[in-house]
Amino acid sequence: MIFAIDPGTRTSGTVLFDPDTGAVREANPRHPNDDLLDLLRNRWTWDTQEATAGAPIVAIEQFKAAGGGHGIGGDSVHTIQWTGRFQEAAHPLRVRLVTRLEVLRHLGIAANARN
Repeated sequence: MIFAIDPGTRTSGTVLFDPDTGAVREANPRHPNDDLLDLLRNRWTWDTQEATAGAPIVAIEQFKAAGGGHGIGGDSVHTIQWTGRFQEAAHPLRVRLVTRLEVLRHLGIAANARN
């Protein structure tokens, strides 16, 4: 299973995806961030010495600045802070930070498409 998070300032998009079947098991486009922290801390509880069968990989979209020497705004900083909080809350699950470009490529969507 892959539990994917698209972080936002107050709510985040989440998807629980089964790569073996290609099925989306759960999807929530506006998961309140505080509730998501609780979910990450409590949903997949298991002994760290045991195998992680059934525990998902947590994929979190990481912020990537557009470049060009421009600063980033407060909402971007807030989203980055949430990304770190989600990453910490997911411990001891495996976490992978992914860029939007990686996600788009995986889905077969052109990088210049509006999304």
